[in-house]
Amino acid sequence: QEDTIVTVESADIMRIFNNNFQEFAINPEVDLYPEGLKSKIEENSKWITQEVISAISKGRSAKTQVAYDTAFETLYAGLEKVEELL
Repeated sequence: QEDTIVTVESADIMRIFNNNFQEFAINPEVDLYPEGLKSKIEENSKWITQEVISAISKGRSAKTQVAYDTAFETLYAGLEKVEELL
């Protein structure tokens, strides 16, 4: 409605680019959200949101050192999982 994409959800971003921006793509044949990987993308997106994105937000808004440390540990555990996937 406002010609603006507002999301931090990686699976949403892949779907949006894959389904709505092919006319602008240099390689429009590249499928960013392939049928055979959709369930894996969704599965990974859930824990990435919980363990990475939420941890960043919790760390940023932490009121105590314990809350910050907990968010930091969650974030880095999530980043380790991402590293394993890559």
